[in-house]
Amino acid sequence: MKKIISLVVLVSLCGFIYAGPFGVEMGWSVEDFERLGIPLEQASTNNNITTYYFTPNNPHPIFTTYLVRIDNQKGVYDITAVSDVIEDSSYGTETKKTYNSVREQISSTYGEPEEIDLLMPGSIWDEPGDWMMALYQKERYLMALWNPSSKGIEDIGIDVTGIRSSSSVIKLVYQSPDIAEILERVKKAEASVF
Repeated sequence: MKKIISLVVLVSLCGFIYAGPFGVEMGWSVEDFERLGIPLEQASTNNNITTYYFTPNNPHPIFTTYLVRIDNQKGVYDITAVSDVIEDSSYGTETKKTYNSVREQISSTYGEPEEIDLLMPGSIWDEPGDWMMALYQKERYLMALWNPSSKGIEDIGIDVTGIRSSSSVIKLVYQSPDIAEILERVKKAEASVF
């Protein structure tokens, strides 16, 4: 009997640990992270939402910074991963290569995304060698969006952000179906101060 109970507990914990992105499940509380030995470092708190840095049990080699946003009522509703700085040529070769690699890996799990690869109309940074400058000037956008509505995930998005004319970062965000409700509650709390 003890063997059966131990086996059930072990199988449950394995599913619990590796069920979501980077081994984190939407809805987890701070206590769930503690129980699984995943340390959290508080980054900020605002309106019953706390943002924490964490080191996942299942990291990805491209991403070096991981954050979760935990609502006091609904638990984890946002999981964000940010790459290290990508040093690049003016053409954005390394940035595009890294972005495409991540997009393909996510697509293998969640299907093809809606992709936005846009240079703003009238931008002077319209030559191939201006790719990184346009990104840095926020006149170029490169992102992919998934709406899996499964596995407790409502939306997934990756986007590229220029931090200089020769470097960028890639950000990956997973959001739970509770995000609209949580953000509406935050908006009402912020408005209540007036």
